[in-house]
Amino acid sequence: AGDAIDKGLGFDPENKELRKLQTLLTERVRRARQQRQQRERARAERVAKVKEVWKHAKESNIKLGRVNLVSTVTDDEEEDDQQQDEARWHQHLPNSGALPRKIHGEWHWPCMFLYPSHRQSDFVQEFAESDMLAVQLAQMFPELEDSPTGETVMPWDFNNEFVCSNLAVYFEVHPTPAA
Repeated sequence: AGDAIDKGLGFDPENKELRKLQTLLTERVRRARQQRQQRERARAERVAKVKEVWKHAKESNIKLGRVNLVSTVTDDEEEDDQQQDEARWHQHLPNSGALPRKIHGEWHWPCMFLYPSHRQSDFVQEFAESDMLAVQLAQMFPELEDSPTGETVMPWDFNNEFVCSNLAVYFEVHPTPAA
């Protein structure tokens, strides 16, 4: 389109319609370039964050795995020998899309709590590495006597079973072979 406008202006440099089209085309091209640059910048920032998380996990001997119900995304421009490892972490996390982040020198991780008996779940966006699981559970599931209504805070808990003192906690552990 730009070539046709330029040729037309070569024959008639004073053509107002062609000048208007040229201005419109120039503006659209400029906006498209800006949008592409913003997307590339956002992608580069996300890749840098993923690499930072991966580095911390590796240094802390934390093995990152896949979230079963999401697909992985790989990058075309993997630069180092960690490309297989990092590709495993390029995915959206359940409910948030958020990555673990470092706040005041401490890592905070997204954490999902599942209640299969009620087909429910909770998602804690930032669970600090130094926080105790028992403290988090006490905040999420206060005792009935601590509740102003005398009932649990979970709207799906009709029998008032989900209080911290009643909980049995199971979590999945995948041991890594000794090197």
